[in-house]
Order: sequence, then C-alpha cells, then structure tokens
Amino acid sequence: MKNFYSLALLLAFTSSLYTVSYNCIEASQILPKLSLKNTPLERACSEPIVCPDPASKYRSFDGSCNNMANLNWGRRNTIFRRLLPAQYGNGIDSPRPATDGGELLNPRNISLTIVGDDGPNSTDITLLVMSFGQFVTHDITYSEDFTFENGSSPACCDSQGQLLPPNDLHPQCLPIELYEGDPNFIASGDTCMSFTRSKVGVDLSCTFGQAEQLNSNTHYLDGSQIYGSDATTSNSLRTGVDGLLKSSDVGGRQLFPITPGCENLVNHELAVCFQAGDNRVEENPQLTAIHLLFLREHNRIAKELKALNPQWTDEILFQEARRIVVAQLQHITYNEYLPVLLGSKVMVDSGLVLPTTGYGTGYDSNVDPSISNDFAAAAFRVTHSSIQGTLSYYEFLSLFNVADEQDMERSFTLSQYFFDASRLMDDPGFFDSALRGLTKQAPQTIDGLYTDEKKSGGDLIAITIQRGREHGIPSYNEFREFCGMPKVQSFDELINEFVQEDIDLLKTAYKSVDDIDLYIGCLFETNVESESGALMGPTALCITAEQFQKTKNGDRYFYDIGGQPNSFTPEQLNQIRQSSLARLMCDNNDGSVTTMQPFAMKSPVGTNQRIPCTSIPSMDLTYWKEI
Repeated sequence: MKNFYSLALLLAFTSSLYTVSYNCIEASQILPKLSLKNTPLERACSEPIVCPDPASKYRSFDGSCNNMANLNWGRRNTIFRRLLPAQYGNGIDSPRPATDGGELLNPRNISLTIVGDDGPNSTDITLLVMSFGQFVTHDITYSEDFTFENGSSPACCDSQGQLLPPNDLHPQCLPIELYEGDPNFIASGDTCMSFTRSKVGVDLSCTFGQAEQLNSNTHYLDGSQIYGSDATTSNSLRTGVDGLLKSSDVGGRQLFPITPGCENLVNHELAVCFQAGDNRVEENPQLTAIHLLFLREHNRIAKELKALNPQWTDEILFQEARRIVVAQLQHITYNEYLPVLLGSKVMVDSGLVLPTTGYGTGYDSNVDPSISNDFAAAAFRVTHSSIQGTLSYYEFLSLFNVADEQDMERSFTLSQYFFDASRLMDDPGFFDSALRGLTKQAPQTIDGLYTDEKKSGGDLIAITIQRGREHGIPSYNEFREFCGMPKVQSFDELINEFVQEDIDLLKTAYKSVDDIDLYIGCLFETNVESESGALMGPTALCITAEQFQKTKNGDRYFYDIGGQPNSFTPEQLNQIRQSSLARLMCDNNDGSVTTMQPFAMKSPVGTNQRIPCTSIPSMDLTYWKEI
C-alpha cells in the first residue's frame, strides 16, 4: 500500500506540471488519456484481487468481489465517487479558489463570524440520532490524513504554534492562520491551526489527472467499524474460538480488548486504548457505547448459534454472527435512523422505504455503491451541528417497578473525554448511564449554530470548510442545480431556502454567491421538509438520499435481497426485521437498563413511552438451527 499512496501523489504532482504548459481546461482533456496501463507501474494502481466462489454466502472484509462484474467497486482504499467534477485552483490539486481567482475567506474567520453558538434543542428526537449517525459514518467513510511511511504526520505548525515559512511547509500541509482577536490567539498566542491534507488514491483506470481522495474503509454499510476493513484487522479482533470477538473482562463487565501499554491522548489517571474495527472508537463516550453494543451483540448471537448448532466451526459461527449483525445494522439504519434524518417524503421519493414482508428488489449490478466525496466531506457533516457540548448521563438509583427506572442526571463536557474512554473503564455504572443519556437527552437542531465545544481548540467547523476546499468540492450553488433547484445569481435570491438574517451573514463571508462552500450552504439552509420530519435542508437531503440509494442498491449482500446465495430464508428475514436499537440496548447493557422506548431515536413521550424490555420484540434465532 505504500507504493499505492506514493504513486497517487506522484500522479497528482506530475499532472500539476501540465498546468504550466496548458490551461486547466486543456489539461483536464489531455491527462485522462494518459494511462499507466501496460507499464511496470500498473501493478501499483490497485491491490490484486482473488475472489472466492461467486456463490459465497459471506461478504469479503475489504469490500471486493461484491459486484462480480466490477470487483473493485466499494473496496477499501479506493477513491471516493464525485457527483460533480472537482474544482481545484490549478485544475489538479490546489484548494478551490474564489470565483474571481483570489482566495476564499479564512475558514476560521467564517467559523467565528457567521456560525453562532449553541442552538436550540430538537423537540422529539434523542441524542442517539447524532451518535448512531456518527457510528454509520465511521462504517462507510474514512478519509485519513497523509502520513509518512512510519505513520508520523508532517509538522504543519512550528513547536510554538506559529505558522511555518512557506519554504519549510510540507506540501501536504494546509494550515489555517489565526489572527489577533481569535480566542485561540488570545489564550495561547498561537497563529497556526494545524491541518494535514487527506490521502489520495489512484483512479481504477490508472490515469493521470486531478487528485482524488481515498476511502480507507469499505464503501459498504457492512460493519467495518466493528470487524475492520481487511482480513488482517478482522483476525486480530477474533478469539478463534466459537466465533467470538475478543473482549476484556473488567469487574465482570464485557469491554473491548485493550492494547497493552497504550497511551491515551488525554492525560487522565487511567489511560486505555480499545481495539475495534475502526480506530476512532474512543472519539467520544457516546460513540464508544454504541460500538460496545454491537461488540456484545455479536458475541451474544455467536453464543446462541453455538448452542443451537454445536457442530459449527469457529469460522461458521463467526461468519453467521457477523452476517446477522450486519443485517441488523442495515435494518436499523434504513428503518429507524434514515426516516428520522430524511423524513417520510424523501424516504418515499428516493425509494428508501424497505418492504416489511418478503424480499426487497433494489439490487442493481450497474450501481456503483462508492461513497461520494461531496457527501462525505461536506453534506453529511452538517449533522455535526446536532452535537451537544454538555452530555447527560443518568445514574441508576433504584427500581420501584419494571416500568419505572429511577435515575439521577449528571453531565460532563465533550472535551473532557475526547478520545479518552477511561470513564467507561473505571466507572462500573457509566455504560448504562450513557445509554440512558442517549435515549433521554435531545440533540441540537441542524442549523448554523454550533456548540462552542467544537469551535475551540481544533475548530471542527473551520476544519470541515478547509477539508471541502482541499478536496475540490464545488460550491453550494453548483449543487443547488444538481439537486433540481435553480442556481441563484445573487445572495438575495436565496430567500426561499434561507432566512434573511443568515443571508446577511453569508454576504459578510463571501464576495459572491458562487463562492459559498457546500458545507456552509447546507448548514444554513432552512429545513423545507420539516413537516415530513426531515432534519436537514434540501441540498443536504438530496445528496444524502442519493448516497443511501447507492449504498442499498449497489450491495449484492444487502440484507433483504432475495435470490442470492447469501440471502436469508423468508423466516430468518422476518426475524431480522424484529431488530431495533431498543432491543440491542435491552440485550447488551450491564443490568440496570430494564425499560426502553420502542423507538430509541425518538423521545419517550406519547405513544413512545418507555416500556419493560420484556415487551420489546426480539429475534428468534432458532430459525438458524441446522436440521
């Protein structure tokens, strides 16, 4: 893979030299015709593929061989798809410029001047929507930063937090300058916010041309964050006995396997590093809790399958448990998460409503399931706006009856446990308390208001703006047209999708309406589909719905597909449809969560009141007993 990354950088650099002799349009026409096919370098364009029998019941770990006509589609370490051609300053790899050819406004300045602090809370959904969305994101997309061969990162600021001279700056650095008056500058005197560019990959056609960023995970909704995106990682997470995933026992609680001697990124007394399929597992305690639910669910299912089929080998038990867990993940995503995020109208219009009986009919071998760069780097990131800076957890006090858990609300700030899971290790009740918090606390609304916890230090908004620009993501106005809305000629024409106050803010940040970053445009758009339950504005809805169409229709192993060697029996499929996040939390907590609302992503009010776990439907695994 080192040769693969090096070749991608070499192709981008060589392609940029063409812009010295040709203009961007001429270069874009010439370069794709230049290929490394039939040269000694061709082997470095992609990893060799050895497919099992096409009738294999189990999907590969790296996403290959899903589509038997296009073996690389959806594979890990392949490039993101694009909805619109990239817009690079030099036509190859430099960040998107303003329409007048100059630089766009500094991302940190945009974050500080137009993105407000702490918006209102949503009224009828729970924080689980935000956290589960992050869990799904970490399954289907991972745009890793550039690193050297030894795994270290280039220094994009000096040791004193100051900007480096241009000649000393590594070409994979795009630091964000801080100015006087910036809270970070005032607090520390720093003038530099570090930013490293994303890893780039090689197009499967092995041609020269513009830089294309790499997805280090598989592009499929296949549990990569649970099982890993390659066989080596997956094998490292397995016990090799009875199909189980590795775990650690801490005071009788099943937690993740722990890396010996691993130093935590935050200096707390107990430093831990959990091993999972994705190395972002410890990013925040809520995300870690959802990861742990699925680890425990795999092992719970593997044990039940072992009891039903004692003759099954470790490999069969593991693969069957994995197959069921991935099906549960897909079912919950399309039946609980997406309806809340996209609303009923977009779900119907986009063909995302799945049948409740029988098999689905969505698979199309002509559909490329790859994640779009525009979705991953911009549109789907608007959900960050729903993050709460202060997170609630509810300590269990007593149980008067099975329908009435008594608890006490506590809280902590997000920054206290960023990439630090020590609380989960040293507090025996924290996991259950976090689950209660996820299903009681509301997220913030998706809008131009952000928790200050994500604007201080490493500013998530500024970083996301810079990421979109360095990926060459076209402007918001271009995507309006892509999504069926008219392109606007002036800021004032945005009035149908934006409130006047936000239009006035955009005027202060951009010289032209054609300069608005896709991320910022999606963030500030009014939710015009709110009556159908959607949480996002029209452009973000369009791009997100397009992606989840591709994710479903381009996956030969999608859980409700019939007529495939990997298809569940009708009886098994009916049991998968009993799955819910509520059931997962009831089955896999540490003992004090005995009630749950049936729709865990919706507030426990009205007809969705918390009920005993015994009343929430569960899967019957006897349908997997081999006769």
